[in-house]
Amino acid sequence: MKTFCFDPGELSATYQAQGWVHVRDGVTPEFLDHLRAYSARHEAEAALHGTGIRGAKNQHLYEPPVDVDLVADLRALTTGMCGLDPERFTLAERHLKRYEPDADPAPVAHKDRLASQVSVGVSIDVPEGSYLVLYPTVHRDPNPFLTADFRESLAPDELPEVVLRGSPAVEIHDRPGDVVLFPGSSVWHLRRNSANTVNLYLKCNDFNSDPLGEDPSTAARRRATDELLALPIAGLPAGVAPVLSRQVEWIGTLLGRDGVDRPAVKMWDSPVVFVSASQLALLTHLRDASVGSSAARRAGASTTAPADEVVALARFGIVDLVDAGGRSPRVPSSA
Repeated sequence: MKTFCFDPGELSATYQAQGWVHVRDGVTPEFLDHLRAYSARHEAEAALHGTGIRGAKNQHLYEPPVDVDLVADLRALTTGMCGLDPERFTLAERHLKRYEPDADPAPVAHKDRLASQVSVGVSIDVPEGSYLVLYPTVHRDPNPFLTADFRESLAPDELPEVVLRGSPAVEIHDRPGDVVLFPGSSVWHLRRNSANTVNLYLKCNDFNSDPLGEDPSTAARRRATDELLALPIAGLPAGVAPVLSRQVEWIGTLLGRDGVDRPAVKMWDSPVVFVSASQLALLTHLRDASVGSSAARRAGASTTAPADEVVALARFGIVDLVDAGGRSPRVPSSA
């Protein structure tokens, strides 16, 4: 089944110039029919809950049918239009969202989590008077959190209802089948009169961040890592390199009230893990490689860190083991 029915390259200049794109009838009629049927089937199911999932809407994890390669389609879309790196493309969220009948008709604006470098919205059901509002020209600092803590971190004079007062807004009056793309983590946005609106939101980035573990390759990468760790190997197999887990939230140090600076790692929705100074250096190296140029990524893959340091971090789930191309490695049949 074909999903999107437009050429993303033709809209690249528009996206770069104005910071957003609205494509009328951007998905195929077949895909829209599928999404409507999918929404109807899952309406009575329990909604997603957990860290970082908020709002006056029920959210369900979207599982595409076998004849839709959602990751490949989104990779082509966001690399062709938004300039994401195809080698590092990550699908960080795939939620079907249904706004409650009593949703606030005039909510305050918000920013998506850091992993939402590009937010792709597909409109499924849009009641009369429901529309999206973007503020793409002001206050564009990204939300640094992978959780829903951003608003709570702001001073009173930094809240959106203060800083956006009088700012230019873009109103997108979408209808079923439309596609909207914008930088969700750095653009304040909201939906007015959202009650009973249904859409599919797909959040993407090119720095390997997937806190909710919703990119299918994230779990596959972890399984391959665990299989390698189960083997009686003396060191890392040839051609295997460490990368930061996609569910690492932050790495750094914690300065306690006792004056001690302790190296630490925070995984998504998990307690802080303390690490050694040398492990912190390795993780910093891997982080810099994950967001840098192709040359930096190759340097990261060729790290000379001791194998036991890498293996210890892999057992904690803080790093994954991949081949030089960033894929899950082929697991040997024997040690």
